[in-house]
Amino acid sequence: LLGVLLAAGCAYFNTLYNAKQRFNEASNQPLDREGDVSRSAVTMYQEVIKKCHKMIRTWPDSRHVDNARLLIVRSYFGAQDYESAIAAADTLIELQPDTDLMDQALALKGVALARHGDHKQAVEVLTDRYERYGPTAEVLSSLCTSLMSLDRSDDAVRYLAILEEKYPNESATFDTEVAIAEILAEKEQYEASRGVYERLTADRIPETFRYRVWTGFARVDIALEPVSYTHLRAHETVL
Repeated sequence: LLGVLLAAGCAYFNTLYNAKQRFNEASNQPLDREGDVSRSAVTMYQEVIKKCHKMIRTWPDSRHVDNARLLIVRSYFGAQDYESAIAAADTLIELQPDTDLMDQALALKGVALARHGDHKQAVEVLTDRYERYGPTAEVLSSLCTSLMSLDRSDDAVRYLAILEEKYPNESATFDTEVAIAEILAEKEQYEASRGVYERLTADRIPETFRYRVWTGFARVDIALEPVSYTHLRAHETVL
């Protein structure tokens, strides 16, 4: 009997290891210029999800099932299928409320809600995650952008200050600042948006954000003062 249990345990961990390896391959695939995941990466994530579902069916009583469930959430998230990621996170949270992975499950659910556009619920989940487990750059970033989308700019600025203090050199910090400028522009608050863009361009812009910053800045300029297409091209030549 002990031998059978050990064999089952080895099979489980081998399968989980292989699934994680495939997940790492998928997550290392570059995004396109618009930030979308590639078709090949989506296929890899789908393979991981199938492996994890098979593990859960085969070893439903394993004390490591929560790892498989979390990997499913992460795979849907990586594939940018945020609706499925939210549902998978809910499954983990509901079926295994005592899991040590709850902080990750809540973070993934909250960020997925924000990216899916459900900002009200995203703020609820992310605030709960923040209060229970403390900050991460991604949690603070999504919390800021969701609060801005809900016109709660004072709260957004408060969390942005925490983000800039704790994670000054993180990509998520710069991404949040750019997203706030974009949200302000979408709300036609062009002067405020321009102020954010001016602050961003005061220092060297990381290469991965230059396209977003300069095209966004140009659109705000056009909205504030109609100009020729040549002016837009002048901004884009900086890229």
